[in-house]
Amino acid sequence: MEMIGCCPCPSCGEGQVGYRLCSNRETVVLLCDNCALVWMHPNKVDADQARDPLHPDFARQHPQVELRSSRWATRPEIEAWGWGIYLMKPGDLFKGPEDNS
Repeated sequence: MEMIGCCPCPSCGEGQVGYRLCSNRETVVLLCDNCALVWMHPNKVDADQARDPLHPDFARQHPQVELRSSRWATRPEIEAWGWGIYLMKPGDLFKGPEDNS
């Protein structure tokens, strides 16, 4: 399954941050495909908000985030989680000249 990207990783600078469906098949988080850091919300993807899922406190604070048998989320799964507004749509990066006539 192909990753739906959010942005370049602000922590490692090498990877892409994508939407990941956790093992419970309900929870969606953001995960860097290179350094494996996690973010809990798309509007908080910056280096200060990155979480290490291997840190002991992470599992206690976020028990719903189990990544061992997780996979990249599909567009419908991301939308069902309530994050559809954060997904880019065709034409978001290019807006043609406005018609002023």
